Amino acid sequence: MLAFFNVLTLFLFNDLTAIVYKAPGQDNGKIIEANDAAAWNNGAQALSNRDQHSFAKALEHVVGDHQNVKFLAYNNAPPGVPSIKTKSNSKGVIILATNADSAAWIVHTVPGFPAAKTGYNWPVAENARGHLLICLTILESQINAIAASLLLVQPVIYYNDIPQTETAGMPYFNKLADGKISTLPPFTSRQTIRTQNANPVTVHIYSKSESSKYEIYKKVIVKVLKKTIKVWSRRDRILKGVCRGSQRHIRLIKSPAVVVDHNTNLEADITNWAVSDPGNIFCHIDKPYFKNQTREPAMALLALFFVVRLSHSQTSKCQNKPVYKAPGQNTSKIIFPTAAGAWDDGAQPLNNANQHSFAKALEHVVANNNNNIKFIAYNNVPPGVPSVKTKSNSKGVIILSTAANSAAWIVHTVPGFPTARTPYSWPAAENARGHLLICLTISESQINAIAASLLLVQPMVHYNDIPETETAGMPYFKKLAEGKVPTLPPFTSRRSIRTENAGGPVAVHIYSKSESSKYEIYKKVIVKVLKKSIKVWSRRDNILKGDCRGSQRHIRLIKSPAAINGHNTNLEADITNWAVSDPGNIFCHVDKPYFDHTPGQATGKIIEATAAAAAGNWQDGAALIANDGGHSFATALQHVVRENQNVKFLAYNNAPPGVPSIKTKSNSKGVIILSTTTDSAAWIVHTVPGFPAAKTGYSWPVAENARGHLLICLTISESQINAIAASLLLVQPVIYYNDIPQTETAGMPYFNKLADGKISTLPPFTSRQTIRTQNANPVTVHIYSKSESSKYEIYKKVIVKVLKKTIKVWSRRDRILKGVCRGSQRHIRLIKSPAVVVDHNTNLEADITNWAVSDPGNIFCHIDKPYFCFFSQIYHILKYQNVGVEMIMVTAIVYKAPAQPNGKIIFANAAGGWENGAVPFINDGGHSFAKAIEDAVGNNRDIKFLAFNNVPPRVPNLKTKSNSKGIIILSIAAATDSAAWIVHTVPGFPAAKTVYNWPLAENARGHLLICLTISESQLNAIAASLLLVQPVIYYNDIPQTETAGMPYFNKLAEGKIPTLPPFTSRQTIRTQDPRNPVTVHIYSKSESSKYEIYKKVIVNVLKKTIKVWSRRDRILKGVCRGSQRHIRLIKSPAVVVDHNTNLEADITNWAVSDPGNIFCHIDKPYFI
Repeated sequence: MLAFFNVLTLFLFNDLTAIVYKAPGQDNGKIIEANDAAAWNNGAQALSNRDQHSFAKALEHVVGDHQNVKFLAYNNAPPGVPSIKTKSNSKGVIILATNADSAAWIVHTVPGFPAAKTGYNWPVAENARGHLLICLTILESQINAIAASLLLVQPVIYYNDIPQTETAGMPYFNKLADGKISTLPPFTSRQTIRTQNANPVTVHIYSKSESSKYEIYKKVIVKVLKKTIKVWSRRDRILKGVCRGSQRHIRLIKSPAVVVDHNTNLEADITNWAVSDPGNIFCHIDKPYFKNQTREPAMALLALFFVVRLSHSQTSKCQNKPVYKAPGQNTSKIIFPTAAGAWDDGAQPLNNANQHSFAKALEHVVANNNNNIKFIAYNNVPPGVPSVKTKSNSKGVIILSTAANSAAWIVHTVPGFPTARTPYSWPAAENARGHLLICLTISESQINAIAASLLLVQPMVHYNDIPETETAGMPYFKKLAEGKVPTLPPFTSRRSIRTENAGGPVAVHIYSKSESSKYEIYKKVIVKVLKKSIKVWSRRDNILKGDCRGSQRHIRLIKSPAAINGHNTNLEADITNWAVSDPGNIFCHVDKPYFDHTPGQATGKIIEATAAAAAGNWQDGAALIANDGGHSFATALQHVVRENQNVKFLAYNNAPPGVPSIKTKSNSKGVIILSTTTDSAAWIVHTVPGFPAAKTGYSWPVAENARGHLLICLTISESQINAIAASLLLVQPVIYYNDIPQTETAGMPYFNKLADGKISTLPPFTSRQTIRTQNANPVTVHIYSKSESSKYEIYKKVIVKVLKKTIKVWSRRDRILKGVCRGSQRHIRLIKSPAVVVDHNTNLEADITNWAVSDPGNIFCHIDKPYFCFFSQIYHILKYQNVGVEMIMVTAIVYKAPAQPNGKIIFANAAGGWENGAVPFINDGGHSFAKAIEDAVGNNRDIKFLAFNNVPPRVPNLKTKSNSKGIIILSIAAATDSAAWIVHTVPGFPAAKTVYNWPLAENARGHLLICLTISESQLNAIAASLLLVQPVIYYNDIPQTETAGMPYFNKLAEGKIPTLPPFTSRQTIRTQDPRNPVTVHIYSKSESSKYEIYKKVIVNVLKKTIKVWSRRDRILKGVCRGSQRHIRLIKSPAVVVDHNTNLEADITNWAVSDPGNIFCHIDKPYFI
């Protein structure tokens, strides 16, 4: 089902800024103004004119350049990116001023228009068709609501230069601008670029996603060329030459073959290419002619030689030519488009560092002496990262100049080449194989089209230092550069790094496997790669035994108890897992200075890499591990537990400090440390839960002395970090601290994904977070949350289970979940309705709060979901989420009973006494809740906050499974560590920065309001819980500098946990017009929704008949059933005032209410 999107504009046809309609065959439009709804006026000028009409005026700062005007443009046929296939049909521009609260939204139907910053240029070919153009002047506060609707319809964003400072607190817009809602696979995309020189070359790029089932040679290349092709490629026994069909054959070039005077053969050649017959089209393909490539991503590069004019001179730019190196040859053959049949000899062997075109093209990639040249490199066998498995086969480099509009795209077939910033070094081993190398000089405007194709084939990006300022308005490139298209699990990866030690560097191999992999790692990975027996020290189950089958490849289990050079150990108390090869000197968890801290011992045994060969070379640790100095581990961590401005680190642990009881399938613990002033880094791997706490002083957990531990420290160069991160990504570690700046990790896509927390712990799990309020008598608060995937019923399976007490529950309830009185002392008792809180009456019909109290005890718990088995508004079985609060009390709990204007308040120091609220909630002062949110509704430059609500202010009728409402507030003032968390039940409240305004309608209902004063260090734990319940974030202005090292909070703030489709959303905005502002309702539906938008959405919400002008299929007809709610189809041809129109030439889709004054633009035709 296609995604739909429409704009309903309610006005007495005197409100909308302007609607322009251009009938087919007309070069002028008809315009209707908001203040004259019944009268279509003639357009002042032809639309092809650059000025003197309203549409050109609206776009003047889109097609021109104005430093104070920024915009985002989207179009399913973006300018300069032809033939993209997408289910979206939306076209428009969002414009805002950076120096005033002024914005506009333009919705139109013109493909490929307008091109950004290139001058007004109406596509004359569109005069033959009908078009609709709507311009709305709005406030900037309306933009987020517009973006929320656009997200559902997945528009193709082709330009954006709106700075993030303008859209703080607009999570939907930020997601839209980041291109996070891309066009959906499977589809085959065609991008066209032109090389940049005196005689530009047209190059077509065809790419297909992994989901596409097309066989790229037959279904893509032959189909688009409509010619026979001759294919040079390795081939399987399934795909053959195809000679069926008129003039469209696939002919396989026989092996061995000769290219001019260079012999080649398919056994040694790894290139895949084709030439048209007849014709002069050359095509490079990144996958061989195998059957299995139908289920893999693939890309083809077609150069049309009949339009190519290239030079043979050796210059600093690419010469736009293919270079072919036959197997066994160290020189190459080069072909010029001006003489497509003539291969010339390469000037020098490819292993020479200069004097040939390929080395010249790469001179700024392999050198580090030009600050104006930046590049991104990708290769399925990246340099220094051997044995990675990926379905991509693409290799290449995109290069650009930051000083001029100049760029190049190099496509090649050489694995592990070139290494970035490390002198040209052709891999001599590749001389034995055939290779293809293509270099295209292009303009920078072509880069986004290239990236759009590359995204489908999932290339492995191994280096990138192109600044974001160069790629503003390139959403596809941004996604490519950030590694958002990863290689897909399952696979087992091997990474190799070398420690940095002048005396004797150590080779370290890192093997990792994804959760999806079914390999048993000891037998299927370690034994397999070592090809030796191993002796294993590890806890063991009753299933996996010692394995003595196979020649010389046994798994032998070390008996427990055991002794390591005088230190006794046993498997019951030891939590380490390691192995040693037998025979040999290979230790696996790896080597370099490391500790083995054994059960019951306060000191450790240490072995140095230089003494690893002798089995007896374990030395005594110099000091107790509990000491904060005098031993190597404390020294290694000195800049982790203390502050050093030049040392930064990332820490991960499945039991992170201060976040107890988190459940995750990962068991990894460690720290990656680097210096910002030198090329120096370290990787520490250990087994200690909850250690080390960042920047808090060295504090060994004494309780861990009773258990065995392993601690490994590797000193490495910074270039090794990306390989380490690639391995860690598979095991999904819990990142609990990171302050490594992005400037240090440019060109490390795996590390950046790891640092951003993009590999989260996997649901289902139930998480417990513990925080402490910040006051003279701090309160302990436990937060229990569960993901949607968890099947636990939260009241019985979580709250009762952790409290181990009876609870009394006040909540709406269904007929399925009852009070539970089974089990010793662990009941669920339902408080009867109506009830009395002190002297305030309450009842469940009017009260929307959900809470429980322990019996006996003094524990109060707020839950954000009712005691239901099913939740009727969602039509799905609920997997209940909860925010539970255990206390001897929080700072304050305020309860407002139905129909009461005042509340009852209870303080932590008087848990049994409810007091009267000082004044009604409608007052903007004089009571605790107004005081708590004074800086959320006011404007204090030192106070920042994030607000969430399933009914966000001014965004009505949003459907989401979340029910959470609250605010996280913090102070950014120097030398203060102060924050607060407010949890409440009031829909649509508070509106940010808009003065306290209690919603009077809520007086009729019961509400609960909880305020917790906390330290800022508690925020990440709160965010970890909130992530599970998928809250709708509607405002956030907390700067990232305040939340460094808070990966959960950053994910929450960025809206990475969206509300889930299918749902239909209604957004309402108001145009900015002091005379007659217009109310505009925006209805959107996701692709997953099965609603037919005309009948099920528009007619349903209008409750009126509508007259529809749209192309229509043979299935959907006019509908005349139902009282006063018909769909009537306007007959074609028709007349708008005095302009004729017809559906064959008109591509607009719109409707008007009958009777009434409602006009509606829809972005999809009236098709089933």
